[in-house]
Amino acid sequence: MKNLLVFIFSLSFWFSLEAQAQSEDKVEVLKKALNMTEDQEKKLMEVYQNHNQKRSQLKSEMSKIKSEFKTQMESILTKEQMEKFRELRKNEK
Repeated sequence: MKNLLVFIFSLSFWFSLEAQAQSEDKVEVLKKALNMTEDQEKKLMEVYQNHNQKRSQLKSEMSKIKSEFKTQMESILTKEQMEKFRELRKNEK
C-alpha cells in the first residue's frame, strides 16, 4: 500500500509539472495572440496555476473515492462475484 501511495504521489507531481509547462505555453500563445500586457500575463498564469492545482486535487480525491469503493465492494462480494462485476463493468465501457 505504501508503494502505491508513493507511486500515486510521484505521478501526481509529474502531472502537475507537465500541467505547469502546458499552462506556460498556453499563456505565451495567448500573450502573443491577444497582445496582452505583462500584468495580464501574470494574472492569467496565476489563474492557470490555480486551475491546475484544483484539477490535481480533484484527481487525487477521485482516486481515493475509487479505492474506497473497490475496498467496500470487495468486502461485500465474493471473489467470483468481484470477477464477474469487473467483467460487467469492462463490457460497459
